[in-house]
Amino acid sequence: MTRILGAFAVALLASCSAPPRPRPPAPSAHVAPPPALAKYAITVIGVSTYATQLFYAQPGRAVVANSGMLALVDTMQLERVGTPKRLSSDVAEDHVDPINHRISRDVESAMWTWDRGELLGVVLVGGLGGADPSGLGVWRPATQTIPAYMPGVRGYNCRPAAISPDHALLATIGCNAQKLDQPALQLFAADTRAPVATASEDAVRAVFSADSTKIAFSTKDNTIGVYDISAHHVTMLPKVHKELVLGLAFDPKRPVLVTADGDFAVYAWDLARETRTRIGEQGSLAAYSPDGRYLALAHRDQVVILDAASLHRAFPPLKIKFSWGPDGLAWAPDSHQLAIASGGDTVTVVDLAPGEVAAGPASGADVDSAWSRLHRLPAPAPGVPPPILRDGVVEGSITLAGAPVAGAEIRLVPHEQEWPDARALTGPTAKTGKDGTFYLDHVPQIEWNARVEATGTTVSGFVADLRHEPSVKVQLRVEAAVTIRGRVVGPDGRPAKDVRVVHYHYDGTVDTDQKTDAGGAFTIDHLRPVEAGPSQNFDVVFRRGDGAVRTVRFDIGKPGPRTAPVTLLRATDPHVVRVHVVDKTGAPIAGAELIVNEMNGVPTDAAGDASLDVMDLKRVPVRVRGLGGGSDQTLVDLPQRTPLVITIGG
Repeated sequence: MTRILGAFAVALLASCSAPPRPRPPAPSAHVAPPPALAKYAITVIGVSTYATQLFYAQPGRAVVANSGMLALVDTMQLERVGTPKRLSSDVAEDHVDPINHRISRDVESAMWTWDRGELLGVVLVGGLGGADPSGLGVWRPATQTIPAYMPGVRGYNCRPAAISPDHALLATIGCNAQKLDQPALQLFAADTRAPVATASEDAVRAVFSADSTKIAFSTKDNTIGVYDISAHHVTMLPKVHKELVLGLAFDPKRPVLVTADGDFAVYAWDLARETRTRIGEQGSLAAYSPDGRYLALAHRDQVVILDAASLHRAFPPLKIKFSWGPDGLAWAPDSHQLAIASGGDTVTVVDLAPGEVAAGPASGADVDSAWSRLHRLPAPAPGVPPPILRDGVVEGSITLAGAPVAGAEIRLVPHEQEWPDARALTGPTAKTGKDGTFYLDHVPQIEWNARVEATGTTVSGFVADLRHEPSVKVQLRVEAAVTIRGRVVGPDGRPAKDVRVVHYHYDGTVDTDQKTDAGGAFTIDHLRPVEAGPSQNFDVVFRRGDGAVRTVRFDIGKPGPRTAPVTLLRATDPHVVRVHVVDKTGAPIAGAELIVNEMNGVPTDAAGDASLDVMDLKRVPVRVRGLGGGSDQTLVDLPQRTPLVITIGG
C-alpha cells in the first residue's frame, strides 16, 4: 500500500503548527561554553580506494570497509589494528579463463556490521571462471568458510543495501531474479534468508530506523519513500530534492528522517506531524548519534554537528582532509566519537569527550581477537577434465560462388577455452577433393576451431564442438580474395632474397609480415577486398637488411590477382629517409615508430634503424615515437649523407 503525503507542509524551525521548542540559552558568564572538540586525522587503508562503509564495532574500535577490503582502527590510540584484511580469495589455476586460466572467489560488494562479538556481512560473491556457486549470501568470516547463499537472488546490479540494527533483516537492491532490470528494494530474514517483502521497485540507497520497524529509501528520480515493515505500507514523501539523494538518517529518539542530496540540500522530515524543514546547512551524508543528541552533516571538506532537537549548530564547523568524498560517517555506540572516512585512505576522528569511553560488555582486546580470526574466501577447486573420446567426425564442403573449391586446407586447432590436456593436442588437417568435400574421422571429441584456407579466397572457419555433438557436418561458403604476387630485385637488378615484406595496420601494428624467397618472389593472399575508403590503398613496405627499401601501393578494391615488379632503392637514394633511434645511453631502440610526413610509419629494427622512401619531396618532416617517449618533428633534407640519429626516453 502506498500513499503520498501531500499534506506535508514546509515548516520553519519554529512552526506555528507545532508547539514552540525551548531556545538554547544565550552564552553568558554563567553558562559553560560547548566542550572543545579534539580532531585527529589518521591513515587507515594504504591503497588508492574509497570507503564504501564505516561503522563502529564498539567504542574505541571502528571498521573501514571497501567491499572485501577491511581495516580495523583503534580510535582512542589513533592507529590501525594490524594490517587490512582482504577477504576475496587467492587466484587458482583452471581451464576456464581463455587468457590465463584463473579462477577465484571475489567479494564484489558487501554490507557489514558487528553482531554478537564478530563480523557479520551480506556479501555479493563473484569471481573468475569456475562452476563454483556464487551470488548473494550471509557470511560470518570468522566462523564460516563461505557465505550461506540466498537461493534465486540474482541481478545485473544486485548489491547489499542495509542490515537492520537488530540484525534480523537484510535489505538488497536490484536482486529480484524475475525483474533483473529493476533496482527493487527487497527485505530478507537474516536467519533463514527467506524473502520478507519488496519495499519498492526502485531504490538507490536505503537505511533502517533505529528500532528496525521502518526502512527509508531514495529513488532514481530523487524522491524519498518510507516503508513500514510490519504494516507492509509505503509512504512516498513529496519530491523536493533536485539531485540524487545519497544521505539518509533516522533520528533514534524522534520520528524524524533526514535526507541529503548531491547538491548538498538537506531536509528534516517530521513523519508524525507530516512536516518538513530545509536545514540551513549543507551536507551529502548525515548521521545521528545513538543517544539522539547530535546530527552530523558532511560535505566535501566540512563537517557540521547540529543539536538534533533544535537543528542549530552545537559546535563550530570542522575542516577535514579532502580529495574526494566524504565516503562515510559513523558515531561510536557511546556517542562520544564521530568518524569520517574521506579521500580514499583517511579517517578523521572527532572526539566529543576526549579520553572517555563508555563501559561495554566487550573490550578492545575482544574485538581485536575476533578480528584476527577473519579469513579469506577459499579459492574454488579447479575442475576435473572430462575424458577425451577419439571417435569424432568432422566433414563438409567448401564452395565459392556455388562452385566447389578443390585443394582448400582445413586445419583444426583446440579451442582457447578448452581444458589444458585438450589444448595440448595437435589438431588434424584435411584438404578438399575435386568436389570440394572433406572428411576427418577419429577426431578427439573436444571443441575445435577450424581454419579454412584456399588460394584466392578469404580465410574462413567454423567451430566444431565435438563434446556436445560427436559428428559435425558443415557447408561453408568462402569469398573471392585479393592475391598480390611479385618479384623483388635490388638496386643492381638482381633478385633480392630475404627482403622483409610488411604491411602495417593503421595503428602501427604488423598486419602482414613475410620474406622473399631465394628468387625474390613473394605472395600475399587471402586479402578481403575493400570497395571504398582509405583501407582500399594497401601499402606494402619492402626493406632489406642493408637499408634498401621501397614502398608500393596496391588497390584492393576488387577481388582478383595483383602483380607488380618491385625494385629496391638504395639506402643512400635521394628519396629515402633514414633514422637511427637510441636511448639516452646510446643503446639502440627497437620497435620505435618512424613517422614520415605525418602519414606513413615504420618501426625500427633490432639495431634501431628504420628507412622509408618518399617521392617528389626534397625536405621531409619526420618524428619518432616509442614506449620510452617521443621526439619533436625534425625536417630532413634529402638526400641524406648519414642517418639522422634521434634520442628518445629522456
